[in-house]
Amino acid sequence: RGSEEAEALAAAAIPFEIVPGIPSPFAATAYAGISVTHRDLASSVTLVSGTTRAGEPFDFSELARLRGTICVLMGMHALAAICERLVREAGRDPGTPAAVIQGGTRAEQRVVAGRLDQLAALAREAGLGSPAIIVVGPVVALRRTLRWFDARPLFGKRVLVTRPEGQAASTAALLRLRGAEPVELPTISIQPPPDPAPLRDAVRALDQHDVVAFTSENGVTRSEEHTSE
Repeated sequence: RGSEEAEALAAAAIPFEIVPGIPSPFAATAYAGISVTHRDLASSVTLVSGTTRAGEPFDFSELARLRGTICVLMGMHALAAICERLVREAGRDPGTPAAVIQGGTRAEQRVVAGRLDQLAALAREAGLGSPAIIVVGPVVALRRTLRWFDARPLFGKRVLVTRPEGQAASTAALLRLRGAEPVELPTISIQPPPDPAPLRDAVRALDQHDVVAFTSENGVTRSEEHTSE
């Protein structure tokens, strides 16, 4: 719907800039392990809006001659009817692989795959809803071998990171690499001591000790600061 928003801005003489990005169907399918085109399975992909502005359903008979992949956006409210019309009007085999991808590319991504004629029931049983994308075509079967994002060891888990502000980024990044959703909530705050004199004196007397042990990187940083002073 970005073009509609741009039209409204243009009509109001409000300057705007369009930053091109990856269309949601291609991003979501990639994260679900589904390649929308494949030399052996589908040479084309068609993006369809499940509902027109007037609220009328899309005329799926337009797709009767297409054999490639079909991606339906904004169609979850009528998933059962869409699956039925793809069979009846677009001529798709009821056993065609199909999938619903909810929250694609996000930590809460959920994917249900199965036969086209069973997809609505599978999605209902799994409790899937909007926002979601419907994908229909033989390429959906690729998910069995290309699934990667939601196969990570910590996928679906939310992890609380309690490190001090400014020090949680590295831990959060490692958690994301393993599929988790990090939530940064600092439970401590590192502040200078009310009286820095004892620490300063201790640093200056380091040559009087055989071993100096630091219990965290914060201690090292503070010691370096006072040493430089």
